Order: sequence, then C-alpha cells, then structure tokens
Amino acid sequence: MKPTVRYSLQIVGTLFILLTSVSCKSVAAVKEFFSRDPEATACSEALKTSAAISYGTSLAYSQFYGIKHDNVLVITKTPGFMLCAITIDNSHPLPLGNANFGTILTAAIFGEDSMAVMSVNFANINIREGTFQLKHASVVPVMRSGDSLFTTYISQDINFFQDTANDPVFNQTLTEQQRRESLKKFETKPPADTSAVGVDLSQDVWLSITENGMENRSAGYNYTVFGIGQYLRCAPSEISTIQLALFGTKIGPITNLNPFTGYGILQEIKLGTPNMEMGHAALWFEGKNDGKITVPVATGTYMGASGRRYPLGL
Repeated sequence: MKPTVRYSLQIVGTLFILLTSVSCKSVAAVKEFFSRDPEATACSEALKTSAAISYGTSLAYSQFYGIKHDNVLVITKTPGFMLCAITIDNSHPLPLGNANFGTILTAAIFGEDSMAVMSVNFANINIREGTFQLKHASVVPVMRSGDSLFTTYISQDINFFQDTANDPVFNQTLTEQQRRESLKKFETKPPADTSAVGVDLSQDVWLSITENGMENRSAGYNYTVFGIGQYLRCAPSEISTIQLALFGTKIGPITNLNPFTGYGILQEIKLGTPNMEMGHAALWFEGKNDGKITVPVATGTYMGASGRRYPLGL
C-alpha cells in the first residue's frame, strides 16, 4: 500500500473515531450553544423610549408655536418658557402600543434658531412594561427644520444590586411589597460583603425625527429613529454587554406593533464560567405589523437565528 493512501486511511479513521466518540448529548449542547435567541428586549426598549419622548417633545414644541392639541394643557407660558401637561389615554395613546393612561409633564426653554431644551417627566406610565418606568429625561434638545422636529435623547444610568437573579437593566415589574422592600434599603447600611455586589450600566444616544411635527395630527405622527445603546452588567460570576444600533427605523401612527421599515445591528458578549459567548445579529423591520423582527443573518451564539423572526414585545 502506498504511503499516501495509508496516511489518507489513517486520517479518515481518526476522524471517524472522533465523530463516533462525540455523544448525542454533546452534539445537542453544541447546537444549543449556537442557537441562542437574540436579545430583542434591548431593541424594543430603545424604540419605545425614543418614540415616547419624541411624542411628548413634539406636542410641547408645536403647542408653544400656536398649534393646538386637545390633550395638552398649558400650565405656564412666557416668551421663552412653557410648562405643560400631556394627557395619555385611549384617544391619545403613545406610539407602538404603549400604555394608554397617564400624564407627561414637559418643561421647555425656547431659544433662537428654532432650538429648545426640554425636561420630560412621565407620571403613572411605564413604557417598558406597558405602564413606563422612565422617571424623567433631562436636557432633551429639540430642533426644528421645516415641518420636522429633531429630538436627541442621551441617557446614562447606573444601578448597584446584590440579587444576581434579577436584572435591573430591563426593569422587571415590581409588586407593591417589592417596592416597599426597595425603599427599606435606603435605611440600611452598605453590605459588608462587596464580593456579591454587581453593577448595571445603561447608555443610550437616540436621535428621532418627527415628520410633520408642526401639524396637529390627531391620528399620530411618523418617527424615524437613529442611534446606539449599550447595556453592561458586571456581576461576581459574569460580565456581559449588549450593544445595539438602529438605522432609519421608521415608526408610523398605524403600525402600532412594530416599525414598518429600518435596520439594526445587535451584539452580545458574555464572559463567565465555563464558556465565553459572543453573538451578532442583523435586524430588519419588514413592515408586517405583527410585532416581530426579522434576523436575516446572524453569527456566533446567534447563528441558529439566521432567517428567523422574533417577537419584539412591543
């Protein structure tokens, strides 16, 4: 037998032994590792937040310049300042099927060159859970260009926690008892064992454009969202980060379940024991108005998501 043929048979035999030595359990574990679902929650929160803030700032801005809205109550108005309350109800809902009841308080300082700086406060609204937990959005610049309004939302939030089973980044709903327990923490001393303390860091920069924002459109407005968000968790057992970017994502007044066009990129990296996980996914809004997002291609731990559709939870 020729040496080349003998070596080839040896290689084939070695590969056969390796393949047969891999158990079905190992194959299933590998398949599961590369079939993780993309973290669509980060995308839905970014869309809800930017759309809700754009809605509030657009109504306040246009109200100041004489465009009346029946759900806007002007509390104080001077040549360069206005404080108003915006009512949210079934007749005036927030974009993307958010909570239908509550109040938005907006304080705005208006300058020259069609610029304004606003503070937006949400009362009794939790956008992320259908009822909105964003307490306030301070220093929100708004600029007018023709009939369109440009709103820039920048936020950084840091949370310390000891219960690693819960993730404060994505704001789980709290019961009344949990709220009382959280308030009690203000009366307690810092924990002596800091090795169990973790930290969550959220950073967001979103630019949204309200088309025809200088008109009174009771049926709603069209919004286009650009921006990036980063959500970092450092816990004793792991370090993970989710990074999201959205491009030209358009939200319409009729498509309440999800945007009707646009693209995004989602990346997740997790360092812990025993494995490191890294996944990338391209996002595509097709306009099917079914509350889902399409993943045309994905890599890493998201590889199995390629070509699939996932609910956004909007």
